[in-house]
Amino acid sequence: MALVIDNKKIESILELVQGSKKVLILAHMNPDGDAIGSMLGLAHLLKRNAGFADEDLFLLLPNVCPESFRFLPGSERIICADTQFELCQKAFEETDLIIGVDFNNTTRIGRLQELVEQSKKPKILIDHHHGPDQERFSPIVSVVDLSSTCELIYWLCNACWGTNGLSIEAARCLYTGICTDTGSFAYANESSSLYEAASELVKHDIGPAEIHNEIFNDFSVNRMQFFGYCISERLRIFEDKGFAYFYISQQDQQKFSVKESDTEGLVNYTLMMRNIHVGALVKELKDKVRISFRSKKDFDVNTYARTYFSGGGHTKASGATSTLNFQDTLEKLEETMLEELSR
Repeated sequence: MALVIDNKKIESILELVQGSKKVLILAHMNPDGDAIGSMLGLAHLLKRNAGFADEDLFLLLPNVCPESFRFLPGSERIICADTQFELCQKAFEETDLIIGVDFNNTTRIGRLQELVEQSKKPKILIDHHHGPDQERFSPIVSVVDLSSTCELIYWLCNACWGTNGLSIEAARCLYTGICTDTGSFAYANESSSLYEAASELVKHDIGPAEIHNEIFNDFSVNRMQFFGYCISERLRIFEDKGFAYFYISQQDQQKFSVKESDTEGLVNYTLMMRNIHVGALVKELKDKVRISFRSKKDFDVNTYARTYFSGGGHTKASGATSTLNFQDTLEKLEETMLEELSR
């Protein structure tokens, strides 16, 4: 069933786009395929349907675009706030319209948060997470627990410009985001809209098998060895509770010379075990501890993350940043998760 988006929001978005000469699109910190795909996909849609040229579109990320998504058309034009902050400031000054994709709150956009909050330019938000920031963004197109922001942008394109609004470049980017956020359609998703959208995207000669290989079959030797080490040495399993988690210290990451983005997908290995239905990855960073949660049955990791770590996300995929040190975070995770799973 096709996703229906409110006509008033469509009219408002089209009015803002048509009244702008330059548009700025930004996504969240530590961007995944959905963040990169939705940002680039939207840029290609604006070029095809609204007459924008490359120089009219600013593509901003708080930190670097992972190598695994640099095959996407337009990725070479992404500006990184960590290394090009002055260019980001200049983009905010020159743009007429700001569009945020794949984040619900400005706390998720790192150094770009201050620039967004200070800007008086109109701001659109397109996202699929809980609790979108209604104070700073309007209009907001938010469909919670949709497969991905890329799927949402596909339906938004349909509503704004019809079935001919897609280009091959846009379709390739949007399919990539759908593919990553659904684990190549492996994660639980009972909405027929996902498969309708994917079906339309693959009609555009995007090479879905090639995209899958670019995303999932592009490990470096170091990264493969790192995953093997984590599985053999950094995995705790509570089979009687149906829970398992990885714990990775900074020293572990330095040992294998892996980047933060190289841990992407590791948490999903917890759910490959027959009797495990809740998994987590706890990762020690320089100044914080990040936790990713996954579920394959009826345990709501969004509620858990919000309750114990002020995190959030989706029912079956969520995340959080711990204010505790690495060891204390592990202890809190074990205690609270095992207690919840015993209920």
